[in-house]
Amino acid sequence: MLSSVLADQNDSDKGKEVVGKIKASLYLGSDSALEKWAEKYAPVEKEVTGRLRGIKQMRFQHYRKLGNDIQPVFRSYENWLTPLKPSEEILLSFESRGRSDDGGLRLDLEFWQHRRKIMQMTPVIIMIMRTAFIRSLAILFLMTLAAGSSLYGANGLSFDESRIEVTVAPEAKTVTVPYFFTNNTDRTITIKRYDSACSCLSAKVKGGKLSYQPGEQGEIKVVFELGTFSGLVEKTVLIWTTEDEDKKPSSILSVVINIPVLFEVNPKTSFWEQHGDGQAQVIQLKINSREPIHILEHGATNKNFDYELKTIKEGFEYQLVVKPKDTNTPAFGMIKLTTDSSIPRYRRQMAFVCVRRQPAPTSTPPAKP
Repeated sequence: MLSSVLADQNDSDKGKEVVGKIKASLYLGSDSALEKWAEKYAPVEKEVTGRLRGIKQMRFQHYRKLGNDIQPVFRSYENWLTPLKPSEEILLSFESRGRSDDGGLRLDLEFWQHRRKIMQMTPVIIMIMRTAFIRSLAILFLMTLAAGSSLYGANGLSFDESRIEVTVAPEAKTVTVPYFFTNNTDRTITIKRYDSACSCLSAKVKGGKLSYQPGEQGEIKVVFELGTFSGLVEKTVLIWTTEDEDKKPSSILSVVINIPVLFEVNPKTSFWEQHGDGQAQVIQLKINSREPIHILEHGATNKNFDYELKTIKEGFEYQLVVKPKDTNTPAFGMIKLTTDSSIPRYRRQMAFVCVRRQPAPTSTPPAKP
C-alpha cells in the first residue's frame, strides 16, 4: 500500500478542522501475466510502476491497481482509509498528533489486516508550499502472487495434504500441524527456506533435515500462535527448494484454524450512508459459553458515534444501540469492550462503525434526438 499526504497550514484548533488529506492505494504484483485481473482492475501508471520497481523486493513484471481511498486528516479526530471498498480486509487508521519542531505534521498510522493491527508508526509530514512529503516511508504493502507454483510440489516435494483444517479449544494458545511429504522426483531435493507473511506462524523441518533422496519422506511441522484470533482463520507457509526462483516457491501449505467464538459481535461492522437519516442501529453481543462473560469497560474511539450499552441477560446477552451524531462527514471508528473472561483472547472485543462516503453521481449521456 502506498500512502501519500497533502496537508494544509491552518491555525484553527477545532477538532473537525481538516488539516490535510491522505490517500492510500493497494497494488498487486506478479511476474506472471495478470489476464484474469485485467477486466476488473486498472493497470498501474508508469510513474508508480517506476517507484515500485525502485524497491528491490517489489520488482515485478506486471502490476494491477486493486483500489484506493482518500480521506481528510482532522485536527483531533481519528479517521480510516479503506482502499478495498466495500471490503474491510485492508484498513489504515490515522490521527493527527500536532506539529513537529520543524513545522511538519505528525500522524499516528496503523495498518490493519483481517481486523488485526499489523503495524503502527508515527511518520512526520514535511510542509512545503502546502504539499507534504513523508520523511520516513509510511507504509508499503504489496500483495504478491506465487503464480506458477504448485500446491503439491509437482516439480519438487509432494505433500500428502497441502491444506489442513483444525478445530481448537477456546483456551488454546498454540496449535501444531504436521505436513508429510515425499520426494517423488528422480533427483535429490533440498529445502532452501520456508517463510510466512504472518509472524503468528512458524515452521520446522523434523530433525533439521533439508535434503531428500528420490523416494525419501519427511515432515514439516507448522506452529500457529493463536494470540487473540477467534473464528475461522487461514494462514499459509511458503516452501522454497534450491531449484525454485526467489519469487516462485514450489509448495504452499495452508492451515485453517477454527477457534470457537465465545463472545459474538453481530454485525461486526455497522454502516450508515453519508447524508443519510442516521437512524440508530443495534449490535447484538452474545456469549456462546456455559460460563458468563461480563462487560467491565467500554468506549468509542470516534466521538461522532453515540451509543448505549443495554443488558439483556447479565453475562450472556447485551446490545449496543449506536447512532452517528452527524452523517454529513464520512467517519470510521470502533466501540471497544473489555470483559472479565478468564481466556485472554475474549477479554477485548471491538464493534466497527462507519459512515460511508457517498459515491460520486455518474453522469448520464444526453438522449439521442
